[in-house]
Amino acid sequence: MNKFVLDTKTPDSSPWQTFLYSAMLILLLALPKLAYCDIAIIVNANSPVSALTKDQVKNIFLGRLTRFPNTNMAVSAMEIKQNNAQKEAFYMAIANKTVNKINRYWARYLFTGKMSPPKKLSSNQEIIDSITNTPSGISYIESSDVPTTVKVVLTLPTEQQQ
Repeated sequence: MNKFVLDTKTPDSSPWQTFLYSAMLILLLALPKLAYCDIAIIVNANSPVSALTKDQVKNIFLGRLTRFPNTNMAVSAMEIKQNNAQKEAFYMAIANKTVNKINRYWARYLFTGKMSPPKKLSSNQEIIDSITNTPSGISYIESSDVPTTVKVVLTLPTEQQQ
């Protein structure tokens, strides 16, 4: 009976070289999972909102919900201006849509004047500063970047970690 055997040794390779090649392969395969971080939905630290569901966050960022649930407080949604991996992961997690599809969604509704998209800010630090100074603010950042000046109301695992 013939068995398929993967021989990683070349005639002149040492066991040390084989180990290094194997370790590098394992590291390369693990990097995509290590590169992604959970997305934290954040609000002002003094906000009466203590938790939100994924569906509520989706409706806030798609303009369908203009007030926080169980409060009379208006929502001030904010997000990073440029398209990046964090923004892509967020919209895939809450709406299963790419940022391009979300941009088309907003283009359609902006034309009607019925809804407003989230305010665009230039960096995560600007988002954090704005949430800290806006009682009705809500946004999302990588969970590893959450400071003590804001409150996390939902954590979304990225698609790669689900």
